[in-house]
Amino acid sequence: DWTGVKCTTSAISSSSKNSNVSSGNNHTTIGNNTAWYNWVLEREHYTSWQPFMDSLERQGISVGLYVTPYLEEIPMHLRSGRRYLFGEAKDDYFVKKMMKVKKKKNDATSGKKSKSKSKGGNDSISTERTTVATTTMYNHSKRTKCGMLDPTNHNAASWFKQVVKEEVLEYASASFWLADTSMGGPPMDGVFSCSSLNGNRDAPASASAGGLSFHNSYAEQWAKVNRDAIKEAGRDGDGFFIVNSAYGSTSKHAGCTSLGDHVANFHHDNGNILGSILNGIVNGGFSGLTHGHCAVNFAVPRQLSNAIGNSIDSKSREMICRWFEMTAFTTLFRTHDGDCGVNDNTIHNVSKGSGSSNSGGSNNMMSAYEDEVILKQLTKWSNVYVALSEYRLQLLNEASFKGYPVVRHPILHFPKDENFNGGGSNATKKKRGGSGGGDNGVPSSSASAFMLGDLVYVVPILKSGVVKSRVYLPEGGWIHLWTGEQVAGPHNIGKTIEVQAPLGEPPIFIRDVDMMHQFVALLKQKRVISRRTKKTTGRSSSSLFSSFRRRK
Repeated sequence: DWTGVKCTTSAISSSSKNSNVSSGNNHTTIGNNTAWYNWVLEREHYTSWQPFMDSLERQGISVGLYVTPYLEEIPMHLRSGRRYLFGEAKDDYFVKKMMKVKKKKNDATSGKKSKSKSKGGNDSISTERTTVATTTMYNHSKRTKCGMLDPTNHNAASWFKQVVKEEVLEYASASFWLADTSMGGPPMDGVFSCSSLNGNRDAPASASAGGLSFHNSYAEQWAKVNRDAIKEAGRDGDGFFIVNSAYGSTSKHAGCTSLGDHVANFHHDNGNILGSILNGIVNGGFSGLTHGHCAVNFAVPRQLSNAIGNSIDSKSREMICRWFEMTAFTTLFRTHDGDCGVNDNTIHNVSKGSGSSNSGGSNNMMSAYEDEVILKQLTKWSNVYVALSEYRLQLLNEASFKGYPVVRHPILHFPKDENFNGGGSNATKKKRGGSGGGDNGVPSSSASAFMLGDLVYVVPILKSGVVKSRVYLPEGGWIHLWTGEQVAGPHNIGKTIEVQAPLGEPPIFIRDVDMMHQFVALLKQKRVISRRTKKTTGRSSSSLFSSFRRRK
């Protein structure tokens, strides 16, 4: 949950205070600090870390950190007095690469033979042999040596699990972390030992797999290393981690999956950016990834900012706010710092066709943390997310014991509804609002609808400039969250309505049940809902607000 306090540091990586750090892609720059891929809390830099953690714990605040399978060679002058993971790791702990070495021998025992004339005129036979050797593969996006952990090597996996237990869980007192593998991903031409896949610690060197065949499986092996660290530390049920890549049995190990922290905006966009994020979360639910979400990135391309005052442009502001509205109804409500502590010499332009870009350096990106509108919306949707805590806990239990995704495609609850299962004629879909267009210039957003459990129906706004929307409501009774109006009665078999959808009030509908009564009461208490219930002639008004009484 968002704490309301901005704290952007490199708390779990080696750092060096240096105002004259040269721009380059061999490190991550955060302000005047240089963060190296050495996942150890800086004892000297964070001298009051433990008292700080104790104070957060008393406030009920959990701390999350960042870890990747990459380990970097840090400068010699920074190694003294700190744990140096790259130097501690053995050479065979890293992913390897194949190298072909050709050798020539003057014998006729084996190999490819070729005849040649010697100086004396006599024929001699030379044998050309090609041998295969392996050497550590380093990430090419880093100027210093940066190796990638081989999770299939039993000794490497055991060592890294110990690092996580000692540095992340114990010393840093973290409750969760992002186990990131997005920096280039596992190499296609890498060589993995695979000794741990079959439980064989002493597998021969020949028991290896090429990067192409193991590329996808890396995600599940990396997740297993992190999960085992939590189990061995006795923190199962008390700690979790987030992964941003998945395959096969990842869902068995990973506590939560993330679709990354994309830098996105509404420029030249037709709903595809937020739509792709939503599709990833919903489709992941079908694949067993029950705890899907996506971090809202506060980094905005500087070339999109307003020239006067260097402020956030309106379309980027709108994108971030609409992003809040969608992710508040997922498993995690998480923001990405936006201080742009990434590769400074990497220039990422916003492509005219896609309207999105990856994080660039601090000179190319600016943060949205200082924007008042965004911060107000962040506060609002944080309160919405927290108000759903009790309901979301029920959904998390269902996910654990039954495998139901927290965020669900409506077809899971309405399998016979033609608007969700792809059946029916185009005329029927258009009549019910199932198409992507709408009448009178009012867009239909029903194609992007999703459900949080079975009690909340969300139709996020994915395009810029939308103030009202045509929404298809599936079977049963539904109450409009913002007005308290009962827009569909219990005998509803599916209908299309038009609702207001200004910024901060996307189309959200709930069932008339006690759990949702409690949700609304909490929103009123936080003044998230300020409107009174509307009463319309010929339509029964909801008793949602008046009938609810908190039990003493």
